[in-house]
This record gives sequence, structure tokens and C-alpha cells, in this order.
Amino acid sequence: MKEKMKTEMRFCEICGYPVVNDESGVCMCCERCGWQSCGDNIEYEEKYGISYPMVVPLSRAKMQYREGKPFKPTFEDFIHGLDFYSEMAFTYRRVKYGVCYRSDHSVLFYNARQVWSFPTKDAFYKFASIGGDLLKDIWDQVQEPRYM
Repeated sequence: MKEKMKTEMRFCEICGYPVVNDESGVCMCCERCGWQSCGDNIEYEEKYGISYPMVVPLSRAKMQYREGKPFKPTFEDFIHGLDFYSEMAFTYRRVKYGVCYRSDHSVLFYNARQVWSFPTKDAFYKFASIGGDLLKDIWDQVQEPRYM
């Protein structure tokens, strides 16, 4: 006979709507605002500069929600996510891109047709481009930035 899992009622960190989380650690999504929480996002923001699993830091997510904007990480948040997850993805003009660390800590940036390599995270941050436009300059046009 399966043991019934205990559930915990709490309130969304962003909008205050009631959410249910179970003790298995499964992330529960807020039905009102779409925020997901898998732990202490204040601690994640202080330690890693992101929330888990949303990548957007909790403080910025609250601001985005108040302003009626969707949860979207900045380019700097994306870089923090790369540090945390070691691999990230996004879509730009309907093309999917991936970014990941290699074993030597260099950065691989790729899509289905091309691969670029950067010796360091800082080099990726400063010089990664798409069609001659720096990624950091076109970030507002990027869609679905996330971990893989």
C-alpha cells in the first residue's frame, strides 16, 4: 500500500496566492502568476544571483509582476544561470540556441547550424553575437531564456 504524501499549503512568494507543495520537493507552480518555487529563493538570490528554477531573482520577479511584465531574466541573470546549471538555452528569431560550459570551463555557444567557442565566461559575455549583434545588446528580443 502506498503511503499518502503529506502536502503543505503556503503562499506564492510573488503574488501571495495559495499554493500547495508536497514534501517530495516537487516544484509547484502558482496558478495565478506562474511563478515556480523549489526552495528558499532569498537564499538562492543571495548565493547564486538567481531563483530556482525560474532563473529570475526573486526581487526582480516581484518587480516584474507588479509592473505586469512576464518573468524574464536579464542577460546577467542568464549568465548566473549558466554558472548554476552549466547549460542554458534561449530562442532568438525562431532559432534555438544553447550555451554550456565545457570541462575546461570554456563556453560553447551553438545552434543547429553553427558552434562558437569562448575561452571564458567573461569572453562569452563580452563578445557573443548573433548576426554581428552582441547578445547582450539584443537580449530584450530573446525569447524563452531558461536552463536546459
